[in-house]
Amino acid sequence: MRDEKWRIALNEFLEPWLVQPEVVGALVTGSYVLGTNTPQSDVDVHVFLADKTSWKERGNTVRDGYLIEYFALPVNLYHKLFDMDHADNQRTNARMISVGEIIADKTGDVAKLKALSDEYMLEPFKQLSAEQIEDRKYWLWDSMDGLEDLFLSNASNGKLDILKKLREVPVSDNKWGWWED
Repeated sequence: MRDEKWRIALNEFLEPWLVQPEVVGALVTGSYVLGTNTPQSDVDVHVFLADKTSWKERGNTVRDGYLIEYFALPVNLYHKLFDMDHADNQRTNARMISVGEIIADKTGDVAKLKALSDEYMLEPFKQLSAEQIEDRKYWLWDSMDGLEDLFLSNASNGKLDILKKLREVPVSDNKWGWWED
């Protein structure tokens, strides 16, 4: 039997969110839902806000020993995220919603968004140009080189602090521009 204590922590986290009038629903996704979690896994949750909500929030918190990573965003922003991902031949946001489990859906918007994410998962990508392929190959090589440097710099002291180093990257580094309107 799988450990379901994380659900208690998640429900405790969601309780004050779900009574807010701007909140239309919530969905949990990621490794805990898929049953592939490890001791380093966090509980990924999306709190869906009404479209006219003027604020957004992203954060991490710990409940009963479980790290909960959350995004509180208006539902209509997910449409933009799906489109941006797909234009870049990715399905990151659609996949998160598609594999997720709806926890609350006051308006039906979460179920509609989940159905839309399933459609995006099936939508074919555009053909990449030779230049785009080379750019992605460079990005992959550069990323692997950086990870190897982190590994080698930590191997000498017997520790592997790659996650610590990666977490030092500021969340506010808004490279993709989706967070701000």
